[in-house]
Amino acid sequence: PELTASEVLVAVAPSLVTISIRAGDGRSASGSGVLIDGGGEGRVLTASSLVENADSLALRLSDGRWIDEIRLVESEPAGGLAVLAFEASDLPEPARVGSDEGLERGSSLFLLGDLLGRGPTMNEVSLVLRGSVGGQARLLIDREITISNVGGPIVDDRGSLIGVALSELRAGSLGPAVGRAGVVSPI
Repeated sequence: PELTASEVLVAVAPSLVTISIRAGDGRSASGSGVLIDGGGEGRVLTASSLVENADSLALRLSDGRWIDEIRLVESEPAGGLAVLAFEASDLPEPARVGSDEGLERGSSLFLLGDLLGRGPTMNEVSLVLRGSVGGQARLLIDREITISNVGGPIVDDRGSLIGVALSELRAGSLGPAVGRAGVVSPI
């Protein structure tokens, strides 16, 4: 059954994580990720571009705990996704994984992120286009993806994870008819 926006937020927010990145030159940044496995070894799905050049990673769980020992276990830059792993007990509920199959142009989706560690943000977005770039499946949504949303989950109206936010697409990249939009990697 379809959920209201507030029900989606309640369902998905526990799986949202903030990722803190530090590079060797002292630069730091943050983005988002989504808990996909809450067993003895937690696993987080995020954007590979967010973590690929990091010298150190830390993440904050939705319950406020910081985890400093993070391992990058898989990164697929072409696909845009990365998986992080860590050890912790009593983890929040992981995201329920869904599928982008059956989505059509105009389908309502929700883009989540964690604004600089201040808590979850959520925006209702619409699917603009399904396609592929360089042989990789992509979804185009009608909202720009900010730094706090990079790596964050895209969920459907049932609160199921269907993709990860990758980047912003600038006006004119796909022709004059497309203004600012966001690129999503379906899972």
